[in-house]
Amino acid sequence: MSLEFLTTAELERLIGYPKEISEWDLGRFFTLTGGDLKAVEQQRGDNNRLGFALQLCTLRYLGFIPDTFPGPTDAVVRLLALQLGVSGNAIDGYGQREQTLSDHLSQAMTHLGYRRSSVIDMTELEDWLSERALEHDQPAFLLRTATEKMRWNCILRPGLTSLTRLVSAARERARQATFELVSSILSPTVKQFLDSLLVLKDDSSRTTLTWLQQMPNAHTSTQIIVTLEKIQFLQGTGIPDWNLSTINPNRLKFLANIGARATNQQLQRTSEKRRYPILIAFLKQSYLEFADVVVDLFDACLWECHNDAKRELDEKRLKAARSTNETLRTYGEIAGTQPTCSTKFSPTRQSCPSSSTLPTQAVTRKSSLLSSICWA
Repeated sequence: MSLEFLTTAELERLIGYPKEISEWDLGRFFTLTGGDLKAVEQQRGDNNRLGFALQLCTLRYLGFIPDTFPGPTDAVVRLLALQLGVSGNAIDGYGQREQTLSDHLSQAMTHLGYRRSSVIDMTELEDWLSERALEHDQPAFLLRTATEKMRWNCILRPGLTSLTRLVSAARERARQATFELVSSILSPTVKQFLDSLLVLKDDSSRTTLTWLQQMPNAHTSTQIIVTLEKIQFLQGTGIPDWNLSTINPNRLKFLANIGARATNQQLQRTSEKRRYPILIAFLKQSYLEFADVVVDLFDACLWECHNDAKRELDEKRLKAARSTNETLRTYGEIAGTQPTCSTKFSPTRQSCPSSSTLPTQAVTRKSSLLSSICWA
């Protein structure tokens, strides 16, 4: 396995110093204790004392010594030089002899309780990574986890090439373990069914896998029917009876996500040990998701019907209220109209006859109109 799965930033962090070291890390890893100072004082010359202190703190910080050593930021060198009371330029004269670097590394390892990795250590690390790979199959994550594990156990980290081979072996063991866990489901009939998912239908240009991968994109009755058809299809193949409780849930989710994105050509090119677990996890996860999705679609449709009915009711109420207001306004205009006097005014008379002189029939009609308005 190559290191192409790592980003440039991740690779730089795993092979050397980070571009910036936080003040918290400077204080924790690059502050010399009393024991550190005693070990440093045993070295001869300012350059050796500063270089040994830098190796000691680097090993404590990174868990290994970079190939570009010495090459940390100036802030680290200045901090160590200040604690030792020497010039920071003394580091320029350090490391001219490979034997000096090797001896100082051995002394720093002894001082910090580090040791070189053995065959037993690497075997135990592979077993531990295999368990982690059942939960998270990402190689970058496994590689970072392996380096942290070795640093925590005070084991000098080997080269990235060795760790990469270890990660690759752990992932392969995890795939084999997953295949063995689903082997009880893989009868000849199930294998034939899983392979048929990747074959184009005679009456269509898509596979059954593609049909199952398509999730509803709208809460309509058509989508509900299609989702129910998918549930019925999965139920007819006995998927609800598949027992996958022995597989780590994270592993199942990881495999199901691969199945949800993979094409039929990609899966056909993979080995059975990888293809069948992916399809099984995808079908099981899809069955559970479709059950939840169809309920959500029904709720959304029901809520939409409720909103439409409420909006229609509000519109009818508003229309009825407007009609009532128009009727009341008409009644009010009729009730508020003064009768017109048909008698000609005399020159000496400036007003209409009083209401007491109106015919009794007109007064009765006006009272009836007022009463109807009140009741309305």
